[in-house]
Amino acid sequence: MVLCYTIYMKQAGTYMYRYTDIRSGRRQTIYAGDLPELRVKEKQIAKDLDDNILTDSAAKNMMVNSLFQYYMATKEWADSTSGNYVKMWNNHVKDDLGNMKVVQLLPSHVKRALSGDYGRPPVEKDILTLEQQERLFSLICESNVYNVYVPMFTVLLQTGLRCGELIGLTWGDVDMANRELTVDHQLIYKDWGAGYSFRASKPKTKAGVRTIPFTENVYRAFTEQRKLNFMLGRRSTEEIDGYSDFIFLAKTGRPLMLSAVNNVIYNVVDKYNKEEAAKAKKEHRKADLLPRISAHNLRHTACTNMAKQGMNVKVLQYIMGHAHSDVTMDVYNHIANKQDIREEVERYARVAGN
Repeated sequence: MVLCYTIYMKQAGTYMYRYTDIRSGRRQTIYAGDLPELRVKEKQIAKDLDDNILTDSAAKNMMVNSLFQYYMATKEWADSTSGNYVKMWNNHVKDDLGNMKVVQLLPSHVKRALSGDYGRPPVEKDILTLEQQERLFSLICESNVYNVYVPMFTVLLQTGLRCGELIGLTWGDVDMANRELTVDHQLIYKDWGAGYSFRASKPKTKAGVRTIPFTENVYRAFTEQRKLNFMLGRRSTEEIDGYSDFIFLAKTGRPLMLSAVNNVIYNVVDKYNKEEAAKAKKEHRKADLLPRISAHNLRHTACTNMAKQGMNVKVLQYIMGHAHSDVTMDVYNHIANKQDIREEVERYARVAGN
């Protein structure tokens, strides 16, 4: 049952239906001219509540924290996803916006919360330009320390995988003959209550389950990674929730942790920036430094690269595993500078024959 109720005959010809919405804890009342009419209204209320539709009166008095709890109850989340959402909510929303009524919430309140301060716009994700990507790859290829990560960087930048999806890849997920990559899980490493360990988790949404065609460069990257694993004596030694034979391995044979992937990226960027700063000082010019990026920035960079090549937004949405196209469209914020606009106009002119 979703509600407790009582029916009264208020006066001749008027029936009153009073109930308690157990989601909001508030008493509600409706009226009807006769009992059949009241029964119809009663059934509609029950249906709305079963379908998770809030009544007007409940919505008007609902606090933002209550709405969050209500929303979480309507979804089937993976344990890790639910836990992350609750943690983020408790840290950033619960004691501030959470104590406001939903009807009082304004866009300005949300912008303030996102920016962390009044008047300061939210920070956009850093991405690498094509030139920066080339410089970064040049350093990685020439380094005796970091050149073993060339295949990993290639897969990240040309498939747009999430880091958890990358470290969770098994050789069974890769169809080398058909040049296809199946994504149906990710690895998460954290304290689950009995110490830190890996667990396999399904993607956040159905859109996260996908089969991605990959390029010849990615094909060569997987081929090279297999060779590297053999040459370095790295053999997958762990089975995690039924998944085994992982591709990207630590020295122990366990899958790489997300923090390990990000540390490699941080170290490579730091190395590049130190060398660039020294070179710029010697040449009496301003250093062209790379932004501090993570695996998520490389995913965003990959998405931007595909968008710049004119990929259909629905195809791009599928490849990235976005549940909604507006998330994919946000990437176009990064391709609206003057040079990008000029290149698009010139490309259009070539196609149109003008």
